[in-house]
Amino acid sequence: MTGLSWADSLREWAIEQLQSGQEITVLFLDLDRFGHFNKLYGHLVGDEVLRRVASTLLSVLDPDVEFLSRYGGDEFCIATLRTAAEAEELAGRISRRIGEIEIPDLHEERITCTIGQYGGKRTREREHVHYAATLNSLINLASRDCMAKKAARMEELPQAGEEAPLVAGPRLRLSWVDVEWKGRKANVRVDLQLQARAGAVRIKGGAVVAGRPVRFPATASVETDESGVLTVVAQTTAAALKRALPAGHDIQLAEVILSPTADQRGVVTVTGEFISPPGQFPIAGSAVVGGDPYRAAAAAVLAATNRLVGRVLESSSS
Repeated sequence: MTGLSWADSLREWAIEQLQSGQEITVLFLDLDRFGHFNKLYGHLVGDEVLRRVASTLLSVLDPDVEFLSRYGGDEFCIATLRTAAEAEELAGRISRRIGEIEIPDLHEERITCTIGQYGGKRTREREHVHYAATLNSLINLASRDCMAKKAARMEELPQAGEEAPLVAGPRLRLSWVDVEWKGRKANVRVDLQLQARAGAVRIKGGAVVAGRPVRFPATASVETDESGVLTVVAQTTAAALKRALPAGHDIQLAEVILSPTADQRGVVTVTGEFISPPGQFPIAGSAVVGGDPYRAAAAAVLAATNRLVGRVLESSSS
């Protein structure tokens, strides 16, 4: 449909460059709100969006130093021989050019994208390298960077053509997170606190008096390991949030990812769906690991959901 090669061709090109001693920077591009375009205007318009984005990318890139592929769905991947700084400038140019695309059937809605980046910083020759594994790592890290950036921007992105389900309201705060290990079993407890800003907020038939906090704890006991416990913490946080919500609401998490950052602290990103009577809404949130990855996982869930949860709570009190 787009006329672009798929990821296998990009891998062949990039591995050949690595084998010849070149350094690779990977840009991972994900279109914002593409599902919205498909849902509101139909798949034919969605297909036209993909074609126009592909042609725009081809017009910006230099085939002598770059290889472009369609990675899947609304994702594109670029391998380039540019340095990290040059690739960052290229990413900015790509974002601007994509924002200039005009498609009449979109009724003046603009196409935007999020671009993750990794690589292009090595200053010495690689030794004892598995080139395919190196490339896989670059693509994976660029993809995670894209997801983290998208999560950070999620609340700022306009949902053009869609009505916000509810209005802004009170928010829950993270009181504490505790993980106790007994062998391979992780006993997790998350405690959230709701403080109403003004008036009273009604929750599940009761009411929270302004100025008087109410706690919502949740616990879980699961056999897992260090790589899986962040998911358990995030799911336990979602369970605590659900306790504050009226019937018919739910929070379903899809992914919990710990990604490295330049300062070595890391960032936890969660994605999923917020389910309510008006419909299902995609959610994403992230939190920097300031020394406690468990607390960061819980904070990422709050970052993803707190605005919607606040709207629901305020609506239920009106």
